[in-house]
Amino acid sequence: MNVMRSATYVFISTTLLLCISGQCLAQGVSSTPKKKLSIPFKFSAKEFSEVKVENIAAVKAAESDEPQMPFDAPAYSCYSLRRKAPMPAFKKGARYFFPAYNFICLVPTSDPSVENFAKAYPSFSRAVDKIKNLIKTKPANFKQFEDLFDFPYNNAGWSVTAKRQYLDFPKVIGLLFLVQYSQDMTPTPLNNEELTADFQGLTTDQRYYVAARFSITNPRLPKGIDFVDNTAQYKCLEIKSPAINDCVRTYLKVEADKLEKFSDQEFQPSIGTIRTLLSSIDPQ
Repeated sequence: MNVMRSATYVFISTTLLLCISGQCLAQGVSSTPKKKLSIPFKFSAKEFSEVKVENIAAVKAAESDEPQMPFDAPAYSCYSLRRKAPMPAFKKGARYFFPAYNFICLVPTSDPSVENFAKAYPSFSRAVDKIKNLIKTKPANFKQFEDLFDFPYNNAGWSVTAKRQYLDFPKVIGLLFLVQYSQDMTPTPLNNEELTADFQGLTTDQRYYVAARFSITNPRLPKGIDFVDNTAQYKCLEIKSPAINDCVRTYLKVEADKLEKFSDQEFQPSIGTIRTLLSSIDPQ
């Protein structure tokens, strides 16, 4: 498990923004076409509502503001879904943290407008290669960046991952897992504002990379970042480097083990509900 050091820059604030390839989707901001929206998946109206689509322009490696970051990708579409999960942290004004969102992005794995796809989109091409390898080899454990790019790029590291499972549906295949993101040296414990269900995969014809994240909560977790027990987190801050890393790994493992013990059904939406939604994806 990688422990991320605090960064001097943060792209996510407490506005409801989903930043992708330098562009952002915002609930209530992205426009809905006047004609009936064609949605390439089915979802439960009890869990989600207000699906909105955003078409993201292509960003080639040479055009990226930060070419060292995996921001390049061909033009693609994202579908954001609204879920009425409480976000109490927003009431205290702007702060840096990583609230969970609900979206599905379908990214073409080809672009006829470029002569060399891998040269035009090197980071995204590597992301495709990595997910192909994971789907093929199905390792029990995997590392961020080294084994999986976790597209769209998120300016944060995995603090906790759990409930890893490989899915194989008629139209989509890939990897689903629970994750919480952080930039802090001592990440915030699990909570219902930041916990995310993350899917990375491909359509079975490999025409599209499928990237999806969902806000997922559990009644046995704190309702937000201001309601967690920070005892273990603050204790680690009193320890000098490099011993602090061992301290952090210890309390994060406790958090991950806690997630593993929860049943799939007690999450909201349930992991089964998310699997059903993913299984319905069909770009046609």
